[in-house]
Formats: sequence, C-alpha cells, structure tokens
Amino acid sequence: MRRGALCLMLSLFCVAWIRPPGPSLIVETTSYADSLIRNPQFTVLAVKVLRAGIVQGTNAAPPEGEFQVVEVLRGGGSVGPGTYRYKVALHRQATEDAAVWDSRPVHGPVPGDELIVFTYAGSQPVANGGILWLQGPMIRDTPSLRTRVVENLEHDSELQFPLFLLILAAPALGFVRRIGWLSLPVAFGAYAVYENLMSSAYDIRVDLLLIWPALIASAVVPLAAHAWRRRQAPAA
Repeated sequence: MRRGALCLMLSLFCVAWIRPPGPSLIVETTSYADSLIRNPQFTVLAVKVLRAGIVQGTNAAPPEGEFQVVEVLRGGGSVGPGTYRYKVALHRQATEDAAVWDSRPVHGPVPGDELIVFTYAGSQPVANGGILWLQGPMIRDTPSLRTRVVENLEHDSELQFPLFLLILAAPALGFVRRIGWLSLPVAFGAYAVYENLMSSAYDIRVDLLLIWPALIASAVVPLAAHAWRRRQAPAA
C-alpha cells in the first residue's frame, strides 16, 4: 500500500515537472487558431518536438527548442521536411488568436509532443537548423484535428499574380487603335476576379497602391489617346 502511494506521488511529481501548471500554448481544438488557419501568409507545419530548451516561458524568455517537420500542410516554399529550432512569438492581452502573455509563466511544448504549428517564414527558404518563430496557439496533432485544419486551410490562388499583372498592364490597351476601349473592362473585370480570390485575412493591402492608379489610368488613357489622335489627324 505504501509502495503504491509512493509510486503515485513520484508519478505526479514527474508529470508536474515535465508539464508545469498554468496556462498552456497547446490546445485540443482548432477554434483558437481560426484566424491563422484562414490566413495564407502563415506556413502550417505538422511537427514532433525533439528538444525543449525553455518549456515554461515568459515574454523575457519565451519557450524555445528544436523540432522535426513531419509534414508541410501549407506554404512549402520556404520550409521543408527537416529539423529546425523554434521560438514562440509571445503576445499580450487583447489578441484574438494567441495565449495571454504577461509576467506569468506559460508553458510550451515538451520533447515528444506532436503538434500543428504556425509560422510566418516569408518567401526566403529557411535552411535546416534555422530558427522559426511560432505564432500561438499550437494544436495537438491528432488525426481528427489535422483533418479539420487541412479542410479549413485557405490558400492563395495561383491566378492572383497573373491577374495582378493584367490589371497593371490594362492601361496600355488604351494606346491601341480600335481596341483601346477594352482597357476599362479588362482592368475592372480582372480586378473583380482578383478581389474575389483575395483572402479576408489580408488586412494590409500594399498591392492597392499599384492597383488603384492602374484602374484610374485604364479609364483616362483611352480618352487621352483618342483626343491626341484627333488632334494629330489632318484637317479635312
């Protein structure tokens, strides 16, 4: 009896040491990561944690360690299968999709954890052994949760970049005799499709700084070109 109680106490102590009490970055649902799942800017990875340098972290010393990428679920242009170091980008109160971080310790992954994580890796490839900054929360990688994540992932359409170039090039049609009037419908038609494909997660639209002048030019250029041709035409 005493031996059983001693074993139970030791087990509880080990669990408490491995998984510190308090708020955790790891969740068993996809709802807290909904905005990250819908945002094509974030690379989504299925990983297995190999080493944890800091488990119980704060803003001053965030959780960090090393994991192996088992599968790239979205955004394979910059991150591929391999081993990477990770650090967690901590957040403060009032964030929609992350744990509340302040001076209280919050714990991250431990070795052996199988997780679905989110990182903004950018367009440049990250070499094996490089650092990936993770955005919380992290989802426990179970078959049902992974299926739910994959089904709800939003991706950038391959048509977006060609449509963007078409919008910028449309004003040039205005200089072409007889078909210059196509400049306006081509530009606004391409823009309508482009906006329909654009994810709602993009709240900062730098592309519009180029698109709006192109749309205005697609209306002005044909008129200006027609007026110029009329002035250059020889008098009857």
